[in-house]
Amino acid sequence: MKKILLDTNIYGKIVVDAEKKLIHAKIHSAQDSLSFLIYGFVIIRKELRAVKRVVEGMNLRSDLLKVYDDLVKKTYPLENEMERLAEEYFNTYLNLGGTTPKDKLFNDLLIIACASIKNLNVVVSEDRRTMLGEVAVRAYQQINNNNNYPQPEFLSYEEFKNELKK
Repeated sequence: MKKILLDTNIYGKIVVDAEKKLIHAKIHSAQDSLSFLIYGFVIIRKELRAVKRVVEGMNLRSDLLKVYDDLVKKTYPLENEMERLAEEYFNTYLNLGGTTPKDKLFNDLLIIACASIKNLNVVVSEDRRTMLGEVAVRAYQQINNNNNYPQPEFLSYEEFKNELKK
């Protein structure tokens, strides 16, 4: 069984996807058959709660939280080990030439730390500039190897949808 963590931006993709009913049905079917489970993380839920309530006439925050609550089977709390690992990622990221400031990147690092520590197989994200940038991914690989944590696989939303449709 695959264990999947959806990044914050993926919930927004699902909310506006023309195929959102199909996506929900496929995810629930896969979870019912235990081929995979969607996990959550307290940091992701906090980011969703921080979204502006009304955007273009729709209650976006409410829609995002409904999708999260509907799809997520278990939400992990923030742990000290996750913060420690995220700090290691950030220091290595800087040493490898990364330039994104800590306040812009740290939640992403915590999300990857959660996935690594909890042995989640896949992280789905569209954040190619920061979270999944080349330097950041190299930092995760180096630190996860040093700490004997598995490296999650990274998928885009479209790759995730294609997996659902198989």
